Amino acid sequence: MARPKRESEKPEDLVWKDLLPFLVLAIIDKEPMHGYGIRKRILEMSRAKMGATTVYAVIYGLLRLGMIEGSWEKRRKVYKLTDKGRKALKLARKALKENLL
Repeated sequence: MARPKRESEKPEDLVWKDLLPFLVLAIIDKEPMHGYGIRKRILEMSRAKMGATTVYAVIYGLLRLGMIEGSWEKRRKVYKLTDKGRKALKLARKALKENLL
């Protein structure tokens, strides 16, 4: 997901943003969650500066790819992993462990 760097972005913000799809998968792997909760958890973990639209764009992209699915619960859409998303997350964790960690 390479994209042009904005001059105002710090390197650590760029890293977190590029990892967002995998962070979203990892977060909802532990517990199905609504979009606001996902964004809040990411901001707690990363301290990166990102708007809600950034996180929701990732969520919608994962929905289109079939890696997550959403269902309405008490006026909020709650997202959970699909089998495809679970496999992708497993592959990402394995790749990180074998190649970077």
